[in-house]
Amino acid sequence: MSASTDDIYYVGQGSANLATRITAGAINSGYLDVGDIEGCKISFKQTFADVQENTTGYGFNALHAPTSIDADLTLVMRKWNMVNLQRAVWAPAPAAQPGGTVTAEVINGYNGAKTYLANINITSLVLTTTTPATLVLGTDYTVDGSYGSFTILPGSALVPAGGPTVLQAAYTFAASNGKLAAFSGGPVEYSLRVDARNVANPFVDASGSAFAAVQFNVHRVMFDTTKMLDLIGKKDATLELDGKILIDPTIAYVPGSASSVLMDIIKA
Repeated sequence: MSASTDDIYYVGQGSANLATRITAGAINSGYLDVGDIEGCKISFKQTFADVQENTTGYGFNALHAPTSIDADLTLVMRKWNMVNLQRAVWAPAPAAQPGGTVTAEVINGYNGAKTYLANINITSLVLTTTTPATLVLGTDYTVDGSYGSFTILPGSALVPAGGPTVLQAAYTFAASNGKLAAFSGGPVEYSLRVDARNVANPFVDASGSAFAAVQFNVHRVMFDTTKMLDLIGKKDATLELDGKILIDPTIAYVPGSASSVLMDIIKA
C-alpha cells in the first residue's frame, strides 16, 4: 500500500502510553495507555554562544554556536484513575483493599461534630460507649457510609457536649481501590509512546485506521509532580504533568545516525 500524503497539515489526536524504566537504564514494564488526554506537547529551548566581530565597525555576528537544547514535555491526563494519580503525586504503587469487618475500633466522638473511621464504604455501624451503652441511630448519631463517617447529634445524652467521648465502632466495609500516600515515593523515569492520528490526513491504512498514523517515541522522560489537584470544580479535572526529556544512555550518540538519543518521529 502506498504511503499516506506527507505534504499535509497536522491535527493530532490519539493516545499516550507510558512504560517505566530503570533509572538511566532499560525499560522494565509494558506500555500502559494513560486514557483520554487533553494534550501532549514538547517545548524546546536552545541557548547559543554569540560572538560579535570588531573589525567592520558594525559589530556583526560572527558566531552563533548552539551550546544547549532543553526539551520539556507536558502531558495533560483526563483520567483520574489510581495509576495516573500515583504518577501525579509521586506515591508508591496503589493496592486495592478487600472488604472486611471491624469489631472494636476505638475512636473519639464529639457532640455536634463529625468523626471519620479508618475505612470508607461502611455499613451496619454500631457505636458503643465504654460503659457499655449502645448509641441509637437517628437519636444519638447519623452515618455517612460512603465516606466512613458518623455525626453525633447535639441532643445525644450518651455523648455530651464539652469534650470527647471514647467510643467503640463495629461495622463492615466494602472493597475499595485503596489509598495513595502522596509524596512518599519519588520520581520515576518513563518511556513515552504517543500513537497519534493525523485527522487532517484521512488516509486508510492496512489496519483500517481512518487517519494517517504518526508515532512519537520519547525514550526517556522524568515528570515533576502535578502543580495542582483540582478537587472541587465545575469542569472535569485534569492531571497536568510537566517533565524533562533526558538523553537515553542505552543508545549510543552517533552524529548523523538514524537513532536519536532523545526521540524519534515516525510517519505513515
